[in-house]
Amino acid sequence: MTFPLSRFGTVPFLLMRVPGEQTPEWQPNHKSKTFEFPGGSKTYTQILGQGDWTVEYLVKLDSQADFARLMAMVNTRQVLRVPFGVTLYPGTRAFQEYGELYKEFDRIFLPRVTDIRGRNNGSVLATLSLSREVPT
Repeated sequence: MTFPLSRFGTVPFLLMRVPGEQTPEWQPNHKSKTFEFPGGSKTYTQILGQGDWTVEYLVKLDSQADFARLMAMVNTRQVLRVPFGVTLYPGTRAFQEYGELYKEFDRIFLPRVTDIRGRNNGSVLATLSLSREVPT
């Protein structure tokens, strides 16, 4: 199943969902640091607060040119556009385009692209790992 056109920065993609599975949702990561007491077997873990929120999306890029442009954006922050119903969290803004509702999130970080698979028709499937700062 696919959702209407999404994009990261200027690169369009289709957000894919595996039939029978839920669409991934943003998850909080907690920051902590563990200390070991010298000369013993005891440890102390200090909770430092919330870290960035992360999500992984399976996407389909229409061409290898789009894939190359996306790979050039690894380790950058861009605007992420997704269909309105994909995530429960409010975006930076919501709007309607060509009859579809969308949310946009500013300053989304793309640390890596994994599970890259080329298709016979020239399209590319990949998993985008995305992170954003703690929502307020």
